[in-house]
Formats: sequence, C-alpha cells, structure tokens
Amino acid sequence: MSFSIRSSGNAELGSGSDMFNSFMLRARRDNVGIGTIHGEWHIGTDSVNASKYIDGINAGMTPQQAALSTWTGRMATKHGYTDVYVPEVRSGVVRPVFTKPVQVKP
Repeated sequence: MSFSIRSSGNAELGSGSDMFNSFMLRARRDNVGIGTIHGEWHIGTDSVNASKYIDGINAGMTPQQAALSTWTGRMATKHGYTDVYVPEVRSGVVRPVFTKPVQVKP
C-alpha cells in the first residue's frame, strides 16, 4: 500500500499530521500491517522534507539523524518507526526507509 500526503495549509481540511495519524490509526484498527514507511524527497523542489534533510546534513548530522529530523521522520518515530536506512542520494532524490526496531525474543 502506498500513500502520499500533501497538505494545502487549509486547517478546515486537516493538516498533514492529521492525515498521517488518521491513516496509521485506521490501518492499526483494521489490522493492516505496515512494515516500512518510505520517503521520496526531491532536492531543489518545494519538499519540506528534502530541505530539512539537507539542512541536517549541512549541520553535520548523519544521514539517519537528518532523516529522523524531518517531518516524515518525526511522524514515523511517533508511530514506532525509529530505525532508518538512507541509501545513497541519486539524481537529487533522498529515499529513506523507516522501520520498527526488531524485537528479539529470548
């Protein structure tokens, strides 16, 4: 399953956070397993995530720290997806993958 969130800024329609949280709540309620959250952020566009990611990298953060500092990173973390893999940036696109930590049972 895939979804894209783009908020218009009109509070009456709900914020991007409202949309994300509602989607995650509905998936959990309907027992829809979500294993990963993927981002696709195009550098040099109006992408808030891409801008925040680049700001983090320029401030000396690791790619993982920079990805977690973005809006998507904060939303993913809020829902337990605290591990992130950031492949090499190619063609100006950052494609992080957020996952839940693997829990090892004794």
